Amino acid sequence: MIPVADVRIALIGFGEVGCILGRALRERGVSSLHAYDLLLDDPARAAKLGERIRAEGIVAASSAADAARDADLVISAVTASQAGAAAKAAAPGLANRSLYVDVNSAPPGAKQECAAIVHAAGGRYVEMAVMTAIPPKGIATPMLSGGPHAADAAPLLAALGFRAEVA
Repeated sequence: MIPVADVRIALIGFGEVGCILGRALRERGVSSLHAYDLLLDDPARAAKLGERIRAEGIVAASSAADAARDADLVISAVTASQAGAAAKAAAPGLANRSLYVDVNSAPPGAKQECAAIVHAAGGRYVEMAVMTAIPPKGIATPMLSGGPHAADAAPLLAALGFRAEVA
């Protein structure tokens, strides 16, 4: 397994959950952390959000694909309604065998669509069911992971501080 400091991570979505996870990953010693959020495309909001991302010690990416490029792990923390769009946007940047961990509450059909997009791009999709609110436990919030790559992702997720049980 790759040492935590050498893991390249992309966050897609930098709302409350993305920020909490990003901060926790930075505290774990991850040195390569990029983030993208749709609000970075909004001229009225881009400067403030970019500043917030950089304040967390994270690189603001110009697109989801740019954030995902060369990432070992891509974490999608977007709203459920944006899950498919986020997977499509990140797909061109997925490296061969990148793990794509989806922590939103999208319905099963949407998760299956996301998995198909990620797999077609050469990535490995892992569905995560968050069992309670992310605050106050943050990255240690109990989660269940599923899909054909959940067991592959488990050691890395555990090393990063996730409390994810393979379902």
